[in-house]
Amino acid sequence: MNQAMFRSTSQALHFAFMIQAYEVSVENIMSKAIRAIMKELGIWNEGDPSTVDFSGLSPLEIRGQCAMIRAIVRDRLPGPEAWAIQARYGVNEIAAIDGKKRFVFSRERQEAIMNLGDWMAPSFPNFNPLAVDILIAKAVGALNKKQSNGITFREMAGQFGLSHGAYHYAMKQVGERLIALESRATDTLTPEFERDGVVLSENYCV
Repeated sequence: MNQAMFRSTSQALHFAFMIQAYEVSVENIMSKAIRAIMKELGIWNEGDPSTVDFSGLSPLEIRGQCAMIRAIVRDRLPGPEAWAIQARYGVNEIAAIDGKKRFVFSRERQEAIMNLGDWMAPSFPNFNPLAVDILIAKAVGALNKKQSNGITFREMAGQFGLSHGAYHYAMKQVGERLIALESRATDTLTPEFERDGVVLSENYCV
């Protein structure tokens, strides 16, 4: 490839995890799925090759590149940083709850959140461990700019004790730590992604 596949590491991560929500299918359907993901990420622009560059790659080869990106996250980042990426960019699944179809976190996302909860729990010694997991899930939703229809801070206070204000303040702390972990992960991954032509190098000149 003459150009990088993606403009940034965060864009590469988002795309690589989101593509898991689409089943492997025949090539023309897979091409439509890839286009749908690009539109959802705001990186599809007809006639503008500067957004992403998949030239020379078939849809299945693109999936293979995305699988490689996810493997690098899993295998080469320290645990907390990998979990932060998986929690932030992991996909949702559709589950039947009370006879209705609802979006729920995938197993990968659930495990990442629980691992982060175990890791962060010592910083919140007065909190129920499950409450820490919930705060992480809510913080992930906030980072992704998606409103949570889950348990409220007042409901958490009623179920786990402490005040709703304590949970509100703690979620801000959790969100800041998730941002810091993702930033460190990006700093670690970017040089490797630039070297391998996954993302555009800062030294790239048009």
